[in-house]
Amino acid sequence: MKLRTVRAWAGFDWVVPHTYRKTVATLIDGSGLSARFIADQLGHSRVSMTQDFYLGRRAVDGAVAAALGEFAWIAFIDWEGQ
Repeated sequence: MKLRTVRAWAGFDWVVPHTYRKTVATLIDGSGLSARFIADQLGHSRVSMTQDFYLGRRAVDGAVAAALGEFAWIAFIDWEGQ
C-alpha cells in the first residue's frame, strides 16, 4: 500500500515529505542539540538554511506559550466535533 493512500485514508493528506523533515528538525532542536548538528542531519551545508526554514523562534514569555497552547486545544476540540 502506498503512503499516499494511507495518508488519505487516515485524514492526513496534508502530510508531505517536508513535514517529516520539519518534525525531525523540531524534535532534535527540542532536545537541545545545536543548529549545526541539525543542519548536518538534514544534509544542509549552511546552518542559516536550517535556521531560516526549519527552526522556529522560541517563545520568550511563558504567557505566549500558554496562549498558543490554549488556542491549540480549542482548535483540537473544534476539529474533533466535525
